[in-house]
Amino acid sequence: TTTTTTTRARFLKSVVVASGVFLIPPVEEARADITNKLASAAALRKVRQGQQKLKEMEFYVVNNDYTSLQLALRKEPFFDIRKNSYILVRGGDDGPLAGDLERCYKTFMASLEKMDTTATLGLRGRRPLEDGEFYHSYRSTVESLENFLAVANEAAEIPVQYKD
Repeated sequence: TTTTTTTRARFLKSVVVASGVFLIPPVEEARADITNKLASAAALRKVRQGQQKLKEMEFYVVNNDYTSLQLALRKEPFFDIRKNSYILVRGGDDGPLAGDLERCYKTFMASLEKMDTTATLGLRGRRPLEDGEFYHSYRSTVESLENFLAVANEAAEIPVQYKD
């Protein structure tokens, strides 16, 4: 023998479908992921904290302290900067700055990864770093984060865009 259990959701669906009545009013659909749009203010604050932390890392770079730099990249508030930056990109993907925001995000992530890779190379000593190579990768990261934040700040101020 087989018993069929009916959940409350299944029962309500069958009643609504059987009666032909739909009680759900039409909802205007947002273009961007509304959750990310709402989270943009907090994400922007976190990325700014990461920017401040990055500026404080210059001491490690000047002294070629690769280990301390890598540890700092993996601690609060910097370790989740990728996630928070992506929240800003997703929150602004419906606005007029979406292309610029995406481009600045990719540039920042590429420079951040290059700086981390350069620190790893310096730490392992497999390849001697050229004079200024580590500092140049650091400056590139700082500048790309500044550019990203400038666009992200503008994009975060744009209200949610709804589909027509």
